Amino acid sequence: TSWNSSDKLSVLLNTGNMVEMSKDETVNGFTATVSESDLNAFKSGSIVYGVNNNSSDQITTSLLDGKINTIVDFTGQNGSLDNISKYDLMYGAGYASNAIRFHHKVCVMRFDLSSSLLSGKVTSATFVFVPSAGSPSLFADKETYNFGDTSDSTIVDATSYTLSNPSIDVVDKKASVYLAIPMRKAVSGILTLNLTCTNSSAVKALTLSKNITITNKNFYPA
Repeated sequence: TSWNSSDKLSVLLNTGNMVEMSKDETVNGFTATVSESDLNAFKSGSIVYGVNNNSSDQITTSLLDGKINTIVDFTGQNGSLDNISKYDLMYGAGYASNAIRFHHKVCVMRFDLSSSLLSGKVTSATFVFVPSAGSPSLFADKETYNFGDTSDSTIVDATSYTLSNPSIDVVDKKASVYLAIPMRKAVSGILTLNLTCTNSSAVKALTLSKNITITNKNFYPA
């Protein structure tokens, strides 16, 4: 991938220390000022672990019990594609002497809307999910990861999600809404979408509602 100039990495070393690295001038390069022991840890050939935590992202990291404690806060989404990058947690594990491959850890849902009733801009949208018996939830307020020699995550579930001040253009009666969610497996239930389109030439906003049946679907990181 190509990293943004403001991207940062939190890197866990085999010494148990966490180093904060900033993007340098190269396409995939990061730099940090480290102690001699940390420098030796990079050179030793031991495995390292890293996650991104740009200061403008909804991702925070800290060192906890020898692991990178990483929190993704899913709130504040506005439904635009550009906004997704704030929630796009990337995780990599490997050796400092080689290129480290990073993987996405959250799923991105894209809702493609098409209706003769759509016009102007999508100015509000709420998603409500009612899971079937035994099914996991679809939405979350946050997910907490602990990355290291073993990894785990804990999700704070949410039954609904409301976009924050969306302004999504409707073009030719169509619009797309993007939403970051945690990885989920075997999801079943009813997803209700309520949205409002506001046309500057209209006196009143037009409200649309749609129910979507989800049956045993997997939502993978991508």
